[in-house]
Amino acid sequence: MRNPIKKIQQKNNWSIQELASVTNIGFSTAYNCLNGTTQKINVNILKAIKVLGYDPEEIKKEYQEFRAAKQQELLQKAK
Repeated sequence: MRNPIKKIQQKNNWSIQELASVTNIGFSTAYNCLNGTTQKINVNILKAIKVLGYDPEEIKKEYQEFRAAKQQELLQKAK
């Protein structure tokens, strides 16, 4: 499973800095969201997602699924 925010970033060919600028967030917030280390997607990212024509609720759901899959992968590696 891929991070839906990363999919949108790559589809638009944005660097992390560009994603941060477009969504009006800091670089570290963008970086953490792209790596799945934030529990929730920043509200400014969700606003930008809506402007781009995506359903923010669907993206939030996909992001939580991505995080759960990443957690399970890490737990499996730890065994």
